[in-house]
Amino acid sequence: MEFEVLYNLKFSSFDLLFLLIPIGLIIIGLYAIRVINRYGFVHPMQSWGFYKNMDFSMFGKFFAFLFVFFGAIISIVMLIQIPSDLIEQRRVQEIIENKDYRIVEGKVANFSPYNNLDQRHESFEISGICFSYSDYDKIYGYSKTSKNGGIINSNGQYFRICYYSMDGHNIICKIEGVKNH
Repeated sequence: MEFEVLYNLKFSSFDLLFLLIPIGLIIIGLYAIRVINRYGFVHPMQSWGFYKNMDFSMFGKFFAFLFVFFGAIISIVMLIQIPSDLIEQRRVQEIIENKDYRIVEGKVANFSPYNNLDQRHESFEISGICFSYSDYDKIYGYSKTSKNGGIINSNGQYFRICYYSMDGHNIICKIEGVKNH
């Protein structure tokens, strides 16, 4: 039997652009505080004659401070998460480079598709080896459900799957299907 690769795990370079969002919140908040200190803050209702004697500068500073605070918290959480993500990615790369993965071949059995209501994961078996995944899993491996155009979508399909085990789960790193002539 001749196989063709349908899915192969690829690693992209680590993208730090996602840090721009919390950094943007911090910059906007600090700039707003600076502007409020320099020019004050006039509530739009004051221009219509309401709240004439109230100073809204403290309210403006408070909300600007919330931007800075939440931006800082999000940045810290992201920066703490980066090393663990990099360590996990490197560990999976070593598994693939050293060919420490296992291979199973056979027909898909016990296919259970993703269901919005009560089942968030899709699962199936090949030769007694169970696989479970979801579009929302944060893993280094295959996680595209049949509902969203995934390769595995019914019982009886014949595949050769390369996988590794991590934290008690079998994670797919390569899917090969029978080549059609």
